[in-house]
Amino acid sequence: MSLADELLADFEEPVSDEELQSLLDTKTSKTTNIDDLNIIAPLHGSEELKNIILRIGKFSTVQQFTLSHDEYDLIVTANNVAQRLDNDIGAIHKRTRDIYNKRFPELESLVPSALDYMRTVRILGNDLSADGEGLGELLPAATVMIVSVSAATTQGKILEESDLEKVMNGCNAACDLHDAKMTILDYVQSRMAFVAPNLSRIVGPRVAAQLIAAAGGLAALSGIPACNLLVLGAERRSLAGFSTATSQLHNGVIYSCELVTQSPPDIRRRTARLVAGKATLAARVDGCRSSQTGAVGENLRAEILSRIGKMLEPPCVKRVKPLPPPLDQPRKKRGGRRLRRQKERFGMTELRKQSMRMNFGEIGDEAYQEDLGFSLGNIGKSGSKTGSIRMPVTDRKAEVKLSKSLQRKLARDQQYGGRSTVRQQMAGTASSVAFTPLEGLEIKNPLAAEKKSSEVDDKYFSMTSGFTSLFSNSSQRQVEFLVITGNALRAVDLIRKLRTLPFASKTNVHKLFSRHLKVEEQTAALNQIGIHCGVGTPSRIRHLCEVGAIELSDIKHLIIDSKWRDSKLKRVVDVPDVRIELFKLLKTYFVKCKCDIILS
Repeated sequence: MSLADELLADFEEPVSDEELQSLLDTKTSKTTNIDDLNIIAPLHGSEELKNIILRIGKFSTVQQFTLSHDEYDLIVTANNVAQRLDNDIGAIHKRTRDIYNKRFPELESLVPSALDYMRTVRILGNDLSADGEGLGELLPAATVMIVSVSAATTQGKILEESDLEKVMNGCNAACDLHDAKMTILDYVQSRMAFVAPNLSRIVGPRVAAQLIAAAGGLAALSGIPACNLLVLGAERRSLAGFSTATSQLHNGVIYSCELVTQSPPDIRRRTARLVAGKATLAARVDGCRSSQTGAVGENLRAEILSRIGKMLEPPCVKRVKPLPPPLDQPRKKRGGRRLRRQKERFGMTELRKQSMRMNFGEIGDEAYQEDLGFSLGNIGKSGSKTGSIRMPVTDRKAEVKLSKSLQRKLARDQQYGGRSTVRQQMAGTASSVAFTPLEGLEIKNPLAAEKKSSEVDDKYFSMTSGFTSLFSNSSQRQVEFLVITGNALRAVDLIRKLRTLPFASKTNVHKLFSRHLKVEEQTAALNQIGIHCGVGTPSRIRHLCEVGAIELSDIKHLIIDSKWRDSKLKRVVDVPDVRIELFKLLKTYFVKCKCDIILS
C-alpha cells in the first residue's frame, strides 16, 4: 500500500474519485476567473459606478444649488466609491505588474506609482526599442532617461499576444477608473462649501474633497488624529538614485493647500502641522453639522494666519546692556585678638605722633643746625604753649616680644660669661673658710650646693636643653627587622598592619620610601627618633645606608615581599628598576650578613 492509500484509509468517510475531480475543476475555474477584470475590479463597468456618474451629471447641471437629502446621500456614496476605486486600481496594478515583469522587470522599481506605471506600460507595450516620446508628459526627465537605458539593457522576454492583451486591457481599465474618480472628486469639490464649510475655509474645496475621499467620508475623517492627517493621501515617489535633499517624502494631501504652499520653506513643515491640527477640529465640527455658515472655520483660519505671522517675525534684537557700576564697598577684613595685637605692635607710637604734630602760628625749634626745617614737633610740649616735658606713656602691648629661640640664646649667653660668679649681693663678712668641730679649719665654697641644684635645673628644666634620648646614636641607627616591598602604597599597607600587632607599642616602625620625603629630611627624622623596624623600597633603603642614616650590620630578620603583585600583576622582581635596586642592596649589605631572609 502506498503512502497516499494509507492517508486515505485514515479518513472515516473515504473520498470518491468524482468528488476529487469536482474539487480540481472548481480550483481550475477560480484560477481562470482571475484573469477577468470584473472579478479583480468589481467597479469596472459595474452598474453602480455608471449610476453614480449619471446622478453626478444630473446634479451638476442644476444652476441654483440647494443641498437636498438625495444629493447629500450621493456625496456620501461618491466618497465611499472614490475610496473603493483606489483599491480597484491597486488590484489591477498588481495583476498588470505580475504579467509585465516577464518583459521589463526593472520598471517596477523605477516607477512606483500605480497609475504612472500602467500609463508607461501602455506606451511601451511589447516593443521597448520604440521611441518613447509620450513618456516625457508622464514622468520626469531623469526618470525617462533611466527607463530608456534600462529598457535597452533588460533581460526580459517578449510577451505572448494573450498576455499582452491582458496587460493592455488592465491599463485601459485602470485609466477609466481614474477618470471616474476624478469626476467624483470634481463634483464633491464643487459641493464642499455645503458639505464641509468649515474645512473648506481652512484648506480649500479641492484639498477638502481629497481628504474626505482619502478618508472614506466626513465621519471617518473626523475620527483621524492630526498626526495621521499629515500623511493622509501620500504616495510613494521614485527618486531614481538622486538626492533626497530637495524631495518631500511622507507629504500628504494637506501639503498642497494654499496656506502651506505659500509659506516660506523654513517654516513649511511647522505650518503643515498647524493646519493639520486646525483642519481636524474643523472636520469634527462639520461632522456634527453644528456650524453651517463656516464661522468656526474662519476663526480657525485667522488663528493660523496669526501664528504664521508670529513665525515670520524677526527675533527680538538683544539690547546691549551696560555693565553695572562696580560696588566700591570696603572689603571685609579679619578681626579678632590676633589682628588687634598685630596692629598695636606695628602701629604708630605716641612719640611718633607727637613728632609729626606742630602748632599753628608758632616757630618751632630746629633740632640740628645742618638739617634746616627738621624739628621735634610737639615732643616735650604740653597742651599749652609752654610747660614741662611730658614723655609718652609706654604701652606694654606694643613691646617687642622675643621668640623662644632668641630667649634660649640670651639664656646661654648669660650662663657662659654673661654674669659674675656671685649671683647676688652677699654680706662683707661672708667667707669661704668654715670651722668644723672635727677637722678644724676647712675651706668650703658656700655656693656649691646652689650650683649643683642649678646644674640639675639647667639640664631638665631649662629652655636651652632639648630632648634627651635613652639610646646612643649607634643604637638608633641599627635596624633589627626590615621589610622590602615593591612600591610605596604596598609599604603603607604593611606599616598599617604591623602597627596593629601586640609588639608595635614598644617598637618604632618607620617608613623607608621616597613617596614624599627627601633623603635629607628622612635622615634627620631617623637621627631624632631612631628605628628598629623598617618597611620600604630597595632604592630608598640603599640610599639611607649610603648616607649612614641606618645600619644593617646586626639585622636579625629580612623579609622580601616577593609574592605580592601590583595592579599590573607584577611582582618585585618583575619590574626592571626595582629588581636592579634590590640586587644592588642584597649584594652590598646582605652578602656577609647573618640574618634570616624570608620570601613572602
